[in-house]
Amino acid sequence: MFILNVKGWGDREDQYYPVSKGDNIEQLKADSFAHFDMEIDYYITDPKVIVEEDGKQWIAEEVIEEGIVNEGVFA
Repeated sequence: MFILNVKGWGDREDQYYPVSKGDNIEQLKADSFAHFDMEIDYYITDPKVIVEEDGKQWIAEEVIEEGIVNEGVFA
């Protein structure tokens, strides 16, 4: 399961937000970016579960892709 995160804008331009998730990266991007008509910074993560030695489980997200869609287009 992959998670697509996009960078906020305005007062929230220093944060990223999850916007969708799916099993196919190309379809995930196509579906998610279809309605964006401005520049969007994004990254895609692949969450992994890591089991610590003491038995506790932690979820770590591996960034597998990052980029910009509609580069140079501002609303």
